[in-house]
Amino acid sequence: MKAKKRTGTIIYHILVCGFGLLMLYPLFWMFMSSFKDTNTIFTTARSLIPDPFTLENYANGWKGFAGVSFATFFKNSLFVAVLGTIGTLASSACVAFGFAR
Repeated sequence: MKAKKRTGTIIYHILVCGFGLLMLYPLFWMFMSSFKDTNTIFTTARSLIPDPFTLENYANGWKGFAGVSFATFFKNSLFVAVLGTIGTLASSACVAFGFAR
C-alpha cells in the first residue's frame, strides 16, 4: 500500500511540474523575444535564443510614445503609490485609535 501511494505521489509531482513549465513557457518566450529585433520576433518564433541580440527595444521603450517618456509614467506611478500608502497609514491609524478606545 505504501509503495502504491508513493508511486501516485511521484506521478502527481511530475504532472504538476510539467504543467507548471508549460505555463511558464509563454513568459520565457516573451522575455527572450524582447532581445530580438522588432521585425523578427514572429518570424523567428521557433527559436528562443535571439540571433542578433539587441537591447534596442528597451531603449525605444524608455523613450516612450506620443512625446511622453517612460520616466513620466514612472513618476506618476510613484506619486500614486506614495499617496496611497500615506492615505492607508493615516486611515488605519484613525481606525486603530477608535478600536483601542
